[in-house]
Amino acid sequence: MSEVEFLKWCRRHHFRTPATRVRKDSAGRRRYLDAEFDLPRERLMVEIDGGIHLRLDKRWEDTAKDNDVAIARKLTLRFPSIAIYTDDARAVAQLREAIATCQR
Repeated sequence: MSEVEFLKWCRRHHFRTPATRVRKDSAGRRRYLDAEFDLPRERLMVEIDGGIHLRLDKRWEDTAKDNDVAIARKLTLRFPSIAIYTDDARAVAQLREAIATCQR
């Protein structure tokens, strides 16, 4: 449900609508991201983490995925679902700055 809420959050804050649940291939494995913005210079990925992501085994999966994306030199932002549900100003500012950076 956080992915759906993220789309609403994007509309509320006047962001363009990202693609969701995009399939990514890394070393032959399937990877799924919550959202992806296809920007002029590069792609910006966004992950929304709910409570399940607090478990250590899930956290390691998330970290390994983040590492794969970093090795591929792609930008990924990660937000806890609470930031989306509460319209956290810091999350809005970070996404705005990341989009601006990817458009330069």
